[in-house]
Amino acid sequence: MIDTLKKNFLPLCMIALLAGYGLYFILSSRDESFKGEREYRISNIHLEKKNIARALVHIDRGLEENPDFPPMHMTRGIILMLEGKYIESKNSFDKAISGRNDFAEAYANRGILNDRLEKYNEAAKDYRDALRYNPSLAEGPGWLWRFARNIHEKQPTIYDRLNYLEKELKKPEKDRVLKYDPFDKKQNMYQPGKIL
Repeated sequence: MIDTLKKNFLPLCMIALLAGYGLYFILSSRDESFKGEREYRISNIHLEKKNIARALVHIDRGLEENPDFPPMHMTRGIILMLEGKYIESKNSFDKAISGRNDFAEAYANRGILNDRLEKYNEAAKDYRDALRYNPSLAEGPGWLWRFARNIHEKQPTIYDRLNYLEKELKKPEKDRVLKYDPFDKKQNMYQPGKIL
């Protein structure tokens, strides 16, 4: 039985891969459901592959077509945060939130940005808002997401970070440990319906 599985594993993987690409092309060839959707989707593909410069080009094109679409502003904020352009990144997250004030993923990402800027009270507030609007963000990436990216251990979530920040912020300032690189570097950015 095991030998049969070993022999058939590669062909089955190839079939699954081809079926996935076929489904992708069928779905991606349909008409856009909103202006700039094609550029938005291409930008997110580049973002997931860490092709930051190309992701920015496509999201900017998408924003030219649809400047009022909050998810595009959030994606732009993520891209700019990854480039280290924190002021521009914050402006993009702010635009995403002003366009949709219950946009949990935008609050989560702005919280991560504030964390990186060592604005811990603002980060905690953004994390609380994100969890208020979408409590499922507390769960973080599921096993399928981790499996697809070959990540074995569960990643810290904004819920974990919020709990940590709240505990540390209650301590006297001299006793606080608010920056912890091994934890902070594992923190994921959030996209609608998925986590990057």
